Amino acid sequence: LTVGEVGERTGIGEQELKGIVQSLAFGKADKKTGTTRVLRRLNKDKDRPKGDIRPSDAFAVNADFAHKMSRVKIPNISQRREEAAAERKKADESVFRDRQHQVDAAVIRIMKSRKTLPHAELVSEVMGQLKFKAENKDVKGRVESLIEREYLERREGGGGYNYLA
Repeated sequence: LTVGEVGERTGIGEQELKGIVQSLAFGKADKKTGTTRVLRRLNKDKDRPKGDIRPSDAFAVNADFAHKMSRVKIPNISQRREEAAAERKKADESVFRDRQHQVDAAVIRIMKSRKTLPHAELVSEVMGQLKFKAENKDVKGRVESLIEREYLERREGGGGYNYLA
């Protein structure tokens, strides 16, 4: 059967099906317990990487499949590294968007008690108060946002901020 036919018959989405087929066809061979390659590709193309699966690719059951265990664990083959890295970055950005209010609150708390602070000192105190690791550029972006919303102002002569009540 081709990957496209399996997708039509089962109703599984293309991306999910590719991950399943990769796990079944390209699993690592284990010397102790035997191979985990349940499927084998019928139309091999040497120009493409091993994990590249297209809807026109045909697979069949591997007749040589053997395993010592009666129950076989087939590991999921993770997505391509670029896709995984992009997904991780997207998740990190989403998490930081959710945490922006915490950064804003920390900046306001510090500035309310101190009234005026140099930039480096403000950033270090904010980093100390936060329960998660934030980057300097993220804290600086939140300070800029607070300046735009008129909670803070830049000190004359530069290098620091004043709290506006």
